[in-house]
Amino acid sequence: MAYVYRMVQFPPNIAATPGQEGEVAAYLESTVNAHAKQGWEFYGVETIGLPARNGRPEYFVMTFRAEVK
Repeated sequence: MAYVYRMVQFPPNIAATPGQEGEVAAYLESTVNAHAKQGWEFYGVETIGLPARNGRPEYFVMTFRAEVK
């Protein structure tokens, strides 16, 4: 089975800081559901190994996949 993949970067103003976890979850949920409606399957969240700020990875991406037909 073959797949194509789509990577979606988190916006820079979304961060998992104390008290704002709900904002991150709401963003993830709406993004995953929007891509699911287009036929994409949520595959996971990844970090991109770029320089860190305050000990946290700088960039996060959500990965989606769809089966090649």
